[in-house]
Amino acid sequence: RASERSETDAALAERLVSEALAQLRWRELDLAIHPKGDRSKVGIAHQLRQKTPMTYQWIADRLHMGSGSYVFNLLTQFK
Repeated sequence: RASERSETDAALAERLVSEALAQLRWRELDLAIHPKGDRSKVGIAHQLRQKTPMTYQWIADRLHMGSGSYVFNLLTQFK
């Protein structure tokens, strides 16, 4: 049951990322091209932390933002 929820959480997170990319008119490649601390990426990371239980490291890996601690620091400043 926990594995089912984990898959559901990941699917929700992926959907949120896809929607954000569409809104920004970015492709997957653009995540790798833009700087780690790009405000758009930070905004997506903030949304992921608010709406999913995904870890800082998962978000960092998915959005090409470096380490989980870097994402944590960016989100602390974002507020």
